[in-house]
Amino acid sequence: MTCYLIDFENVHEDGFAGIGKVAQDDVVYCFFTRNAPKISLSVLAESKGIQFRFIEASAGKQSLDLALGSFLGFLIAQEEKDTRFVIVSNDTGYLKIADFWNRRLAPNTVRVCGSMEASMNPPVPQNLPEQKRPAERQRNTRRQMVRKPTAKPVAEAAQPVKEPIPVSAVSAPQPVKPMESSEPKTAQETQQKEPVTREEPDPVAIEYIQAQIAKYAGEKNIRQLVYRAIVRKYGQKQGTKLYNSIKKTITVQRSEPAKETQE
Repeated sequence: MTCYLIDFENVHEDGFAGIGKVAQDDVVYCFFTRNAPKISLSVLAESKGIQFRFIEASAGKQSLDLALGSFLGFLIAQEEKDTRFVIVSNDTGYLKIADFWNRRLAPNTVRVCGSMEASMNPPVPQNLPEQKRPAERQRNTRRQMVRKPTAKPVAEAAQPVKEPIPVSAVSAPQPVKPMESSEPKTAQETQQKEPVTREEPDPVAIEYIQAQIAKYAGEKNIRQLVYRAIVRKYGQKQGTKLYNSIKKTITVQRSEPAKETQE
């Protein structure tokens, strides 16, 4: 008996080639996702009389591969020992699964083929790229362990005695800079070390402010009117800052007391 596990998302209908030659007691499991194309009626017609079962897997990266691999382990535990298993897919990742089970079961118990018809041919040795690596590592390790005897070290030649360095050539030790105290600095010390940077007023803002001063010239509450206009234009924070920089330049016209008339 043979159980076929078809990765329909990978091989599509090409994987069903040779389905008419499948024995009546064989079982075909077709794994698919919602993203896989539809199967034609001609394939289903050729599979008449065969145990055909569809298994839907979740859509996503390697979701179908994981579902098929885990279901294979379930079938191996349920079926009889003489049952063969064929994974129909062109994905070479299944070769690792086949190698895992063939090491624990009889050889060629699990095969990976591109179609059902290809599985009916005599098995071809399938060399995994990773299978050669452990052997290569063992050979490299043995080569490193077998080392050639190293030559005896040659006696070093007598080195000339260095003349003492005159005292005058030795530079005087540099004075050690005092460590800065970790205590917080006062405001006065901070102002002395950190230069105060003043921002230049925006020419456009100055032009706007001068226009407002000229607009409200002669008003008793000119400062209040100019302040409100600046805040409306530039906001509370920036407007207050601009107003404070020109507040002293605004002259308020004060009304003189009326003179008494002499009759």
